[in-house]
Amino acid sequence: MPLSDAKDAATAVGFMSFPRLPLELRRQIWRLARLCDSDTHQGVSILSCTPEGKAAPLTVYNSCSSVLGACREARQTALETIPLTRKYNPEADILYVDHDTFYKFCDFCREDDWPAEIRHLALSLPVSERGLWLPIALTHMPKMEAISIVFPKATGEVDCHEHVACPKQRGATLRKFTGDEMDSFKISADYLYETHFGDIPIVWTKSTREYIEFVKGELARGARGYDPVCWDEETKSLRLTFDARCFAKAGEP
Repeated sequence: MPLSDAKDAATAVGFMSFPRLPLELRRQIWRLARLCDSDTHQGVSILSCTPEGKAAPLTVYNSCSSVLGACREARQTALETIPLTRKYNPEADILYVDHDTFYKFCDFCREDDWPAEIRHLALSLPVSERGLWLPIALTHMPKMEAISIVFPKATGEVDCHEHVACPKQRGATLRKFTGDEMDSFKISADYLYETHFGDIPIVWTKSTREYIEFVKGELARGARGYDPVCWDEETKSLRLTFDARCFAKAGEP
Protein backbone atom coordinates (compact mmCIF):
# COMPACT_ATOMS: atom_id res chain seq x y z
CA MET A 1 0.00 0.00 0.00
CA PRO A 2 1.41 3.45 -0.91
CA LEU A 3 2.44 5.59 2.06
CA SER A 4 -0.18 8.25 1.27
CA ASP A 5 -2.96 5.63 1.19
CA ALA A 6 -1.74 4.21 4.49
CA LYS A 7 -1.89 7.66 6.09
CA ASP A 8 -5.42 8.22 4.76
CA ALA A 9 -6.52 4.87 6.09
CA ALA A 10 -5.01 5.59 9.50
CA THR A 11 -6.72 8.97 9.60
CA ALA A 12 -10.06 7.40 8.71
CA VAL A 13 -9.69 4.76 11.43
CA GLY A 14 -8.75 7.43 13.98
CA PHE A 15 -11.73 9.58 13.04
CA MET A 16 -14.12 6.62 13.31
CA SER A 17 -12.76 5.98 16.80
CA PHE A 18 -13.41 9.56 17.95
CA PRO A 19 -16.96 8.90 19.28
CA ARG A 20 -15.57 6.21 21.57
CA LEU A 21 -13.26 8.65 23.35
CA PRO A 22 -14.29 9.80 26.84
CA LEU A 23 -16.71 12.74 26.79
CA GLU A 24 -14.37 15.13 28.59
CA LEU A 25 -11.54 14.35 26.16
CA ARG A 26 -13.80 14.94 23.16
CA ARG A 27 -14.94 18.27 24.65
CA GLN A 28 -11.33 19.31 25.22
CA ILE A 29 -10.54 18.55 21.57
CA TRP A 30 -13.49 20.69 20.45
CA ARG A 31 -12.32 23.52 22.74
CA LEU A 32 -8.82 23.43 21.25
CA ALA A 33 -10.21 23.34 17.71
CA ARG A 34 -12.37 26.39 18.42
CA LEU A 35 -9.49 28.29 20.03
CA CYS A 36 -7.18 27.60 17.08
CA ASP A 37 -9.89 28.76 14.69
CA SER A 38 -10.39 31.98 16.66
CA ASP A 39 -6.67 32.74 16.84
CA THR A 40 -6.30 32.63 13.03
CA HIS A 41 -9.27 34.92 12.36
CA GLN A 42 -8.48 38.52 11.40
CA GLY A 43 -11.06 40.52 13.26
CA VAL A 44 -12.18 44.13 13.00
CA SER A 45 -12.29 46.45 16.00
CA ILE A 46 -14.37 49.60 15.46
CA LEU A 47 -13.01 52.59 17.36
CA SER A 48 -15.54 54.36 19.56
CA CYS A 49 -15.26 56.91 22.36
CA THR A 50 -16.63 57.08 25.87
CA PRO A 51 -18.74 60.06 27.03
CA GLU A 52 -15.53 61.38 28.63
CA GLY A 53 -13.79 61.42 25.25
CA LYS A 54 -11.53 58.44 25.92
CA ALA A 55 -11.11 55.45 23.65
CA ALA A 56 -13.62 52.73 24.53
CA PRO A 57 -12.15 49.25 25.13
CA LEU A 58 -11.12 47.76 21.79
CA THR A 59 -12.81 44.42 21.19
CA VAL A 60 -13.37 42.02 18.31
CA TYR A 61 -16.32 39.70 17.79
CA ASN A 62 -15.15 36.12 17.56
CA SER A 63 -15.72 34.59 14.15
CA CYS A 64 -18.44 32.10 13.29
CA SER A 65 -16.35 28.94 13.42
CA SER A 66 -16.84 25.82 11.32
CA VAL A 67 -16.63 23.94 14.63
CA LEU A 68 -20.13 25.21 15.39
CA GLY A 69 -21.47 23.15 12.50
CA ALA A 70 -19.50 19.97 13.14
CA CYS A 71 -22.06 18.33 15.42
CA ARG A 72 -24.32 19.12 18.36
CA GLU A 73 -21.62 18.25 20.90
CA ALA A 74 -19.05 20.51 19.20
CA ARG A 75 -21.50 23.40 18.95
CA GLN A 76 -22.50 23.14 22.61
CA THR A 77 -18.88 22.99 23.75
CA ALA A 78 -17.87 25.98 21.61
CA LEU A 79 -20.79 28.12 22.78
CA GLU A 80 -20.05 27.32 26.42
CA THR A 81 -16.33 28.00 26.34
CA ILE A 82 -15.68 30.74 23.79
CA PRO A 83 -16.79 34.30 24.65
CA LEU A 84 -18.72 36.40 22.16
CA THR A 85 -15.88 38.93 22.00
CA ARG A 86 -12.16 39.02 22.59
CA LYS A 87 -9.58 41.73 23.12
CA TYR A 88 -8.29 43.52 20.03
CA ASN A 89 -4.94 42.09 18.90
CA PRO A 90 -2.97 44.75 16.98
CA GLU A 91 -0.64 42.11 15.53
CA ALA A 92 -3.48 40.38 13.70
CA ASP A 93 -6.62 42.52 13.73
CA ILE A 94 -7.74 45.62 11.83
CA LEU A 95 -8.61 48.85 13.63
CA TYR A 96 -11.41 50.71 11.84
CA VAL A 97 -11.71 54.49 12.21
CA ASP A 98 -14.65 56.37 10.70
CA HIS A 99 -15.31 60.06 10.06
CA ASP A 100 -16.84 60.57 13.53
CA THR A 101 -13.78 59.35 15.45
CA PHE A 102 -10.90 60.26 13.15
CA TYR A 103 -9.84 63.51 14.81
CA LYS A 104 -10.10 61.94 18.27
CA PHE A 105 -7.99 59.06 16.96
CA CYS A 106 -5.30 61.54 15.91
CA ASP A 107 -5.38 62.92 19.46
CA PHE A 108 -5.04 59.40 20.88
CA CYS A 109 -1.98 58.84 18.68
CA ARG A 110 -0.35 61.89 20.22
CA GLU A 111 -1.46 61.37 23.83
CA ASP A 112 -1.71 57.59 24.39
CA ASP A 113 0.62 54.62 24.01
CA TRP A 114 -1.68 51.99 22.48
CA PRO A 115 -1.73 53.41 18.90
CA ALA A 116 2.00 52.64 18.66
CA GLU A 117 1.09 48.93 18.39
CA ILE A 118 -1.28 49.31 15.41
CA ARG A 119 -0.24 47.44 12.26
CA HIS A 120 -3.35 47.53 10.08
CA LEU A 121 -5.54 50.63 9.99
CA ALA A 122 -8.82 50.91 8.07
CA LEU A 123 -10.25 54.34 7.28
CA SER A 124 -13.74 55.14 6.01
CA LEU A 125 -13.89 56.78 2.59
CA PRO A 126 -14.56 60.36 3.86
CA VAL A 127 -11.55 60.12 6.19
CA SER A 128 -9.20 59.48 3.27
CA GLU A 129 -9.90 63.05 2.14
CA ARG A 130 -8.41 64.44 5.37
CA GLY A 131 -4.83 63.81 4.35
CA LEU A 132 -3.13 66.49 6.46
CA TRP A 133 -3.79 64.81 9.80
CA LEU A 134 -2.88 61.20 9.05
CA PRO A 135 0.82 61.79 8.20
CA ILE A 136 1.21 63.47 11.60
CA ALA A 137 -0.52 60.54 13.31
CA LEU A 138 1.77 58.10 11.48
CA THR A 139 4.76 59.50 13.38
CA HIS A 140 3.25 57.86 16.48
CA MET A 141 2.60 54.49 14.78
CA PRO A 142 6.03 52.92 14.20
CA LYS A 143 4.65 49.43 13.54
CA MET A 144 2.17 50.44 10.84
CA GLU A 145 2.17 48.06 7.86
CA ALA A 146 -1.11 48.49 5.99
CA ILE A 147 -3.91 50.98 5.35
CA SER A 148 -7.30 49.99 3.98
CA ILE A 149 -9.81 52.45 2.55
CA VAL A 150 -13.34 51.29 3.37
CA PHE A 151 -16.09 52.07 0.87
CA PRO A 152 -19.86 52.04 1.49
CA LYS A 153 -20.37 49.48 -1.29
CA ALA A 154 -18.49 47.74 -4.10
CA THR A 155 -20.70 48.35 -7.14
CA GLY A 156 -21.77 51.41 -9.07
CA GLU A 157 -20.46 54.83 -8.06
CA VAL A 158 -20.21 56.89 -4.85
CA ASP A 159 -19.34 60.43 -3.91
CA CYS A 160 -15.95 60.78 -2.21
CA HIS A 161 -17.66 62.14 0.93
CA GLU A 162 -20.34 59.46 1.19
CA HIS A 163 -20.90 58.07 4.68
CA VAL A 164 -19.87 54.47 5.41
CA ALA A 165 -22.39 52.82 7.71
CA CYS A 166 -20.98 50.40 10.26
CA PRO A 167 -22.83 47.08 10.07
CA LYS A 168 -25.24 46.23 12.85
CA GLN A 169 -24.55 42.51 12.51
CA ARG A 170 -22.11 41.05 14.99
CA GLY A 171 -18.92 39.63 13.59
CA ALA A 172 -18.90 41.64 10.36
CA THR A 173 -15.59 41.58 8.47
CA LEU A 174 -13.79 43.77 5.96
CA ARG A 175 -13.32 42.01 2.65
CA LYS A 176 -10.92 43.11 -0.06
CA PHE A 177 -12.24 44.34 -3.39
CA THR A 178 -11.83 41.94 -6.29
CA GLY A 179 -9.80 42.92 -9.31
CA ASP A 180 -12.97 43.62 -11.29
CA GLU A 181 -14.32 45.82 -8.49
CA MET A 182 -11.06 47.76 -8.38
CA ASP A 183 -11.55 48.67 -12.05
CA SER A 184 -15.35 49.03 -12.32
CA PHE A 185 -16.35 50.76 -9.05
CA LYS A 186 -16.12 54.56 -9.35
CA ILE A 187 -15.54 57.38 -6.88
CA SER A 188 -16.49 60.90 -7.91
CA ALA A 189 -15.97 64.41 -6.56
CA ASP A 190 -17.92 67.59 -7.29
CA TYR A 191 -17.46 70.32 -4.68
CA LEU A 192 -15.85 73.69 -3.96
CA TYR A 193 -12.53 73.73 -2.12
CA GLU A 194 -12.26 76.86 0.01
CA THR A 195 -8.96 78.79 0.00
CA HIS A 196 -7.86 82.29 1.01
CA PHE A 197 -7.91 83.22 -2.67
CA GLY A 198 -11.41 81.96 -3.36
CA ASP A 199 -13.23 78.72 -3.98
CA ILE A 200 -11.68 76.15 -6.31
CA PRO A 201 -14.04 73.70 -8.07
CA ILE A 202 -12.99 70.08 -7.62
CA VAL A 203 -14.49 67.72 -10.20
CA TRP A 204 -13.20 64.24 -11.04
CA THR A 205 -14.15 60.57 -11.35
CA LYS A 206 -11.72 57.77 -10.58
CA SER A 207 -11.79 53.99 -10.52
CA THR A 208 -11.07 52.42 -7.14
CA ARG A 209 -7.61 51.46 -8.34
CA GLU A 210 -6.90 55.04 -9.40
CA TYR A 211 -8.32 56.39 -6.16
CA ILE A 212 -6.11 54.17 -3.99
CA GLU A 213 -3.06 55.38 -5.92
CA PHE A 214 -4.29 58.96 -5.45
CA VAL A 215 -4.56 58.47 -1.67
CA LYS A 216 -1.08 56.91 -1.54
CA GLY A 217 0.37 59.89 -3.36
CA GLU A 218 -1.43 62.46 -1.20
CA LEU A 219 -0.32 60.76 2.02
CA ALA A 220 3.26 60.54 0.77
CA ARG A 221 3.30 64.25 -0.03
CA GLY A 222 1.84 65.04 3.37
CA ALA A 223 4.40 62.85 5.16
CA ARG A 224 7.43 64.71 3.84
CA GLY A 225 9.09 66.52 6.69
CA TYR A 226 7.38 64.47 9.41
CA ASP A 227 9.61 61.40 8.89
CA PRO A 228 7.34 58.61 10.17
CA VAL A 229 9.06 55.24 10.56
CA CYS A 230 7.32 54.00 7.42
CA TRP A 231 8.77 56.84 5.30
CA ASP A 232 11.23 55.82 2.57
CA GLU A 233 13.47 58.78 1.83
CA GLU A 234 15.00 57.16 -1.26
CA THR A 235 11.69 56.59 -3.05
CA LYS A 236 9.86 59.49 -1.37
CA SER A 237 7.02 57.13 -0.50
CA LEU A 238 5.47 55.29 2.44
CA ARG A 239 6.49 51.68 3.03
CA LEU A 240 2.88 50.63 3.50
CA THR A 241 0.48 48.43 1.61
CA PHE A 242 -2.85 49.94 0.56
CA ASP A 243 -6.06 48.21 -0.43
CA ALA A 244 -9.80 48.81 -0.87
CA ARG A 245 -12.38 47.04 1.29
CA CYS A 246 -16.03 47.05 2.25
CA PHE A 247 -17.94 45.55 5.14
CA ALA A 248 -19.28 42.03 4.72
CA LYS A 249 -21.70 40.23 6.99
CA ALA A 250 -20.40 37.44 9.20
CA GLY A 251 -19.98 34.27 7.16
CA GLU A 252 -19.73 36.04 3.79
CA PRO A 253 -16.52 35.53 1.77
